[in-house]
Amino acid sequence: MQTYRISSEYSKFPGSRYINECMHSGEDFRKNHLSKIVKECLDNNQTLLIDLDGTAGYSTGFLEEAFGGLIRENIFRLSDLLTTLRFKSD
Repeated sequence: MQTYRISSEYSKFPGSRYINECMHSGEDFRKNHLSKIVKECLDNNQTLLIDLDGTAGYSTGFLEEAFGGLIRENIFRLSDLLTTLRFKSD
């Protein structure tokens, strides 16, 4: 299992949905970080634990664009994401 902690590997202050709206947007996270690590985990048959703890919080736009965008943009199949992604939020 591979772990990706958003607060230390991306930002403690995730922003809103789109790149043109702010730094550290859901779109930026998906395009420049999440897609690559998900692909790597799929290629290596690994589970990816996304650790959501340690940030100032998440907007719904950030979460939907980052994770929903993986399917909406036809980047990955839902069945692959359901078997690969896990989430931690304490």
